[in-house]
Amino acid sequence: MKSTDLIAEFARRCDRSVVPAYEDREGRNRWAASFMQALSGSSVLNLGGGGRRHLEKYLGPRWHVHEVDITGDCDTKVNLDEINRLPFADESFDVCCAFEVLEHLDHFHSIADEMYRVSKSTLLISLPNSAVEMLPILSNRRYFNDPLQNGVYSKYNGLPVKAPEDRHRWWLTFEDIVRYCLCYEKEKACGITFFIPNDEFSLKRKLFRLVCGERLYLTLFCSCIWVR
Repeated sequence: MKSTDLIAEFARRCDRSVVPAYEDREGRNRWAASFMQALSGSSVLNLGGGGRRHLEKYLGPRWHVHEVDITGDCDTKVNLDEINRLPFADESFDVCCAFEVLEHLDHFHSIADEMYRVSKSTLLISLPNSAVEMLPILSNRRYFNDPLQNGVYSKYNGLPVKAPEDRHRWWLTFEDIVRYCLCYEKEKACGITFFIPNDEFSLKRKLFRLVCGERLYLTLFCSCIWVR
C-alpha cells in the first residue's frame, strides 16, 4: 500500500468530531473515560494503567475496571513483556484499553492480538507518533532531563547514558500506525475508527499543512493516534 493510500485510508476512517484533548496521563484517562461513557458494557480491562486507577476514578460506579500493570495499585501485577497470553478467558471484558502502552513492549503484536481475544466488543488504543521528534532534532531543541534515563532529544527514545527503567521499544511514524491498524482490521474482520488531537493550533502549522500537504503535516505534527 502506497503512502498516499495510507493517508487516504486514514482519512476515510477518521472521526473528526471526536478530538482527544489532555496534557498528562491522568488527563488522558479522563478524556478516555468521557469517550467510553457512550459505549455499551460495564467491564474494562486496562493494560498499563500506571497503578493510579485514574480510569476507574473518571468512569464512575457503572464500570468495573480491572487494572493490569507491573507496579502500583493494580488487580493483576504482571510484566506484559514476559508473557504471550493474557491470563483471562476469551471475551472476559466488554472493553479493553491500552493508552500509550504497546510501544513500550517487545511483544507489541502478541499483546495487541490478546486484547482482541479477551474483549467482547471494543478495543480503545492510543499510540504515539515518534516522528514528531524530528523537528526538535532539526531545530536542536534538546530534551533537558535526566541523561541517565533519557535521550538527547527524547524522553523515551534515544540512548541514555545508563540502562533506563522504561523505554519505547518501537519508533513509530504516523503511517506505521495506520498501516498496522489497517492490517489488524482486515485480519480480525473488525471495524476501525481513528481519532487525532487538534495539533493545528498555530498559523505556522496551518501554513505548513497547506504548503507541504497532509502526509508531511501528520507525520511531523500529529502527536498520537487513537484507535477504536
